[in-house]
Amino acid sequence: MDEPDPAVWLPHGFSRVPERRWVRAVYLADAGKPCDPRVDDAWVARAVDAVSGRGGPASRAAAVRTARRAWAGGPAARGHLEARLLTTEPLAEVARRCDLPAPVVRAYERVFFAVRPVRRVTDWHLVRAVGYSGVRGFTGPLPMAAWKLAAVAGGPLLLDVVRAATTGGPLPDGAVAGTGPAREYARARLRLLARLWVGIMGAESPGEIARLAAAHARLSALDDSPGGRTASAGSASGVFLDALPDLTRPAGHGRGNRGRSRSGGDDDGHESRRRGPSAGP
Repeated sequence: MDEPDPAVWLPHGFSRVPERRWVRAVYLADAGKPCDPRVDDAWVARAVDAVSGRGGPASRAAAVRTARRAWAGGPAARGHLEARLLTTEPLAEVARRCDLPAPVVRAYERVFFAVRPVRRVTDWHLVRAVGYSGVRGFTGPLPMAAWKLAAVAGGPLLLDVVRAATTGGPLPDGAVAGTGPAREYARARLRLLARLWVGIMGAESPGEIARLAAAHARLSALDDSPGGRTASAGSASGVFLDALPDLTRPAGHGRGNRGRSRSGGDDDGHESRRRGPSAGP
């Protein structure tokens, strides 16, 4: 058996993958090797138990096995769960929003998508967890990569708006203000702006960006017409729309709740000594 590149499971390296504990556990189980305390923690040991079929129905190894099914399941459900984990929402709320047991979400976050705590957005988060490059745009499958980028750029609100816009689902409560036709206009406008944001962030050529910018300009001209703009400045929609110009810059420079630095550091709750200053708008 060829030994995998250890860089993918080392806790502090840029080459580590979000599922590093699972990759490591599969290797250890297949090779019949014990855990190494220099590299492995309790969750790696639980993942080894999961691979080996050990652990009762209520054990954490069983939760890892259930999380493994979610990780290997439908891309939309997996993308939603991982996007939620890239926000600062408590795990209990993530579990509720994704309709999963809390122990399973905890196991997923530790073993298959070890990205928390996201105190600052780093290049590692964008490249490895989101699937986004400032040069090439989205490198992960859409629309799931767009949901993840929305999560790190603007938190749960932007995630909910972009997810609704890309799936045809309902907008989050409080996303738009007003009643009647004005409200419907605001809802349609918000969906269009979210789709434009996804397009701009994923554009790979100046021509694509120019066409999207022209579409945005036409929408702005429509807003300036009588009765055009309807979003209240005090509504969630207004906050999102005010942030949109910033969010069309490289991710991490929007008005989210995080800055951006080069290294993700340790995903076990320790601050990285290599973290740079926060990048503001």
